[in-house]
Amino acid sequence: MIQLYNSGLPSGQPIVLKLDGYSTTSTTELIDVRFTNQFSNEQTLFESIILASTNERYQKFFVVVPTGDDKMHEGLYLVEVMNTAQTRTYATSLAFVEDYPIFSEDRYKEYTAGDNTAYNVYVRQ
Repeated sequence: MIQLYNSGLPSGQPIVLKLDGYSTTSTTELIDVRFTNQFSNEQTLFESIILASTNERYQKFFVVVPTGDDKMHEGLYLVEVMNTAQTRTYATSLAFVEDYPIFSEDRYKEYTAGDNTAYNVYVRQ
């Protein structure tokens, strides 16, 4: 499964997959990557992506996950990697897109002022 963050990193986030039927000798053939949200069925298409590296075992490319109004919401996505004509699918995988920054847990401190009862009370900081 692919793990991505909707952080909008300008350099993109790497995806490494085995693209069945893709020429392992060329990184010049462009690919399209479609993300389909499994909850809302909303689709996000990344067009004309150039591979960063390729060999007989895997292909590596980068996607810049959008933020703002075009943000990909946290959740599961079906990922399809296709040729630019979208007539051939090289790979299909699941991805989880996580919100960034990640929510942190609340911090609590012990409440010590008060009576001498045996229970502890914690207050949110």
